[in-house]
Amino acid sequence: MSNKEKIYFLKELRDTIDKYLFLGYAPSVGSPGGDSSMRQMSEAMGKTEFQELRKKINKMKSRGKDLLDECGIEAVVQQYPPPAVGGPIIDCSILDIVTENLLWRRVRKEEILDKIDEAIGKLESDVSTDTKITKPTGESNIFNLSKLHPEICKKCKKLFKESTYTEAVEKGFKVVKDRLRDLTGYEKGSEAFGKGKLYIKGAAAQNVDSDFNEGVKFLTMAIDMFRNEKSHTSDANIDDPIRAYEYLNLSSLAMHLLDSAEIKNNHSDCAE
Repeated sequence: MSNKEKIYFLKELRDTIDKYLFLGYAPSVGSPGGDSSMRQMSEAMGKTEFQELRKKINKMKSRGKDLLDECGIEAVVQQYPPPAVGGPIIDCSILDIVTENLLWRRVRKEEILDKIDEAIGKLESDVSTDTKITKPTGESNIFNLSKLHPEICKKCKKLFKESTYTEAVEKGFKVVKDRLRDLTGYEKGSEAFGKGKLYIKGAAAQNVDSDFNEGVKFLTMAIDMFRNEKSHTSDANIDDPIRAYEYLNLSSLAMHLLDSAEIKNNHSDCAE
């Protein structure tokens, strides 16, 4: 879910809550003395359009809570019971309060909408990156390059950590092409599997051996195409860290498969 999609979602949730809380506040369900405005809410619930608003909020609030939490918004209200009455401290999500306010007081609509507006503001400030609030750079927790093929990790990790993503991806492609050349004398996938008679062991069964090798061949051919010789990489979004990491995984997969390679002239399935 991109930042723009998150903003759109929160704005839609905000508008729906704004319409639902027509009283200007969420009436108290849990008030010991009762809340007279609950009668007005009950009457409104008799209308189909109002029922649809409530249903929509209930469907959206789970994701809404996640987004508020992701943006670092404190969206929980605590109720401390009077000493004379006693009882446990109640934690209520600001979004749960919309449809069922268990607090002993009414909650103004602005208290709820302000939290959503704060989250929207944080997302809008970072919308140009179209990433999470904290833009991932280098090898963050979601970019574990150590799990990639050792050669890819060795040649690309430093470049990736320095945020030179285009160079890291280009290096990963080159590692694959160098491996093909070492194995067959050809660096292009089509030639390596054709003229070079490259054969990859590891098919799940004999009857899918040909399909498996064709798949590996086309994987290496895809890498050839992505590594456009004129511009080095043909993807305009290659400087995005997530896209770059995905390409490194592609090169890593190719290298792992090539680890099981051998030359077998008797495997006519591998010939073009």
